[in-house]
Amino acid sequence: MSMSVAAKEGTGVTQPTHAQSYRNTAQKTSVFSWLFAALCLNGMIYNEVIGSAFLYLLFIVMIVIVAAYPTAFLREFESQKAILLLLPAYALLSTLWSAVPESTARTALQAVLMIAFGVMLCRLVPAKQFVHIMFLSLILAILLGFIVNRRVLDSMTNEINWSGIYYNKNSMSMIGALFGLCCAHHAMDSKRFVPIRLFYLAILPLSYVVCYSAKSIAMIVILTIGLGLMTSIYLAFLLPRRMFRSTIEQISIVIVIFSGVGFFVLSNFSGELLQLVGKSPTLTGRTVLWDWASKIIPTKFWLGWGYNGFWVQGNPLAEMLWLENHVQSRMGFHFHNLFYQSQIDLGLFGLLIVATMLSWTFLMCYRWVYYSANITSVFYFSCATVMIVSQYQDIQLFGGFGTMSLLFTIAGVYAYDFNAMERSRSSRKGNVQSSRVGGALVGSTQVPEGTTQVSRGY
Repeated sequence: MSMSVAAKEGTGVTQPTHAQSYRNTAQKTSVFSWLFAALCLNGMIYNEVIGSAFLYLLFIVMIVIVAAYPTAFLREFESQKAILLLLPAYALLSTLWSAVPESTARTALQAVLMIAFGVMLCRLVPAKQFVHIMFLSLILAILLGFIVNRRVLDSMTNEINWSGIYYNKNSMSMIGALFGLCCAHHAMDSKRFVPIRLFYLAILPLSYVVCYSAKSIAMIVILTIGLGLMTSIYLAFLLPRRMFRSTIEQISIVIVIFSGVGFFVLSNFSGELLQLVGKSPTLTGRTVLWDWASKIIPTKFWLGWGYNGFWVQGNPLAEMLWLENHVQSRMGFHFHNLFYQSQIDLGLFGLLIVATMLSWTFLMCYRWVYYSANITSVFYFSCATVMIVSQYQDIQLFGGFGTMSLLFTIAGVYAYDFNAMERSRSSRKGNVQSSRVGGALVGSTQVPEGTTQVSRGY
C-alpha cells in the first residue's frame, strides 16, 4: 500500500490518497485499533480453549473495515505479500482429492482469515505497539494458567504434565517462550527508563518457569536460542553505526557454522544428549512418528492426502497410529514436524510452498534488521527464527487459527512494509542525486514542498 501523500498539480495543497485515508482513519481511532488487535490476538491465544466463534465475530468487524476501504485492503496483496496466500490457496485446491473435503475447506478458509487478520493488524497498529499488546496478552494467559492449573495426561509418555489453561503442554510452553522474547524486547528498549527496563529483565525468568513447569525441554532450548540471538544483535547496536552491518554479517556466519555443528551433533549423539536431561531417545515418540511419516509420504508423493486430510477417522493408517500412541479421542493428532506433516497433507508441491513461505518471511525479517537497526525489528526476526526452528518438533504454523501462525504472518508483513519503504526511499534518493546539475535540483525529481512521507512507526 502506498503511504505517500499526493500533491495537486499546480497547487501547494496536499490531498491524501485513498490508501492514506485508510491509514489516517486507523491513527485517529487508536483505541479501536488497540482493542481490535488485542481481541484478535487473544482470540488466537484462547482459540484452543473456547473455540473459534469469537474470531468469526471479529471477522464481521473486519468486513466492515474492509468495506469502507476495499481498494486499499485488496492492494495489500498486489505486492509480494501475495506469497502469504500461496499455501491457503493450494490447500483449498486440495479439496479436490481430499477424503474429507469439508474439513479441508474449513481449515484452509481459517488460514485465509488468519492471514487477513494479520494484514489488518499491521495496518491498524505499528510494529512496536503490537509488542506491547502481546506482552499484556501473554502475561494474562500465564497468570490464568497458574490459576486454572490444569494437568493433563500425555498419551505418548503416559505422564501427567502441567498445561495451564490448555489441554496440552506445548501450547502453554509456547506462550511462555513468546513472553520471554517480549520481556527481552522491553528490557533492551533504550527509549525506556532504566528502572522499567530492569523490571522487564527481572520478570523474564518467568518464561523459563512456564516452560519448565510444562516439562518442555525443546521450548527451553528454543527460547534460549531466541534470547541469545536478540542479545547478540543488541550488543551489535553498541558498536559504531558504520560497523553494525558488518557485525550482523559476521553474526550470521557464526550462526550458520554453529547450526551446522549442532545439526551434526544432534544427528549423531541425540540419544545420549536426551538421556542426560531425562528425555526419551525417541523424543517422547516423535522419532517413531517421523519414521512412519517417511514410509507414508511415498504413497501419495506429489499431491498428498489433502490439507488436514490424513488424521481422519476411517483412515487405516491414522487409526493404527492413534492406537499405537494411545490417542483415545481419535482426532487432533499430527506428526510433530511441520515438514513431514506438510508433505503428507499436500505432497511435494505443498512442501515447496511451505519452504518458500518460511524463507520469504525469514529473509524479509533479516533485511529489516540489517537496514533498520532497532530492537523491534530484532524482536520480530528472533520470533520468526525460533518459530521456524520449533517446527522441527511441533506444528504451530499454517494450520488455521493459532497464535504462532498469526505472529509469523505479522512479522512477515511488518518486515515487508519496512523493506518496501526502504526501497522507495533509496529510489527517491537515487533519482534526486541523478538529477543534480551543478549542485542544483532540476525537473520533477525534486520532492514538492509540503509533500510528506508518512512513517509506519518503525
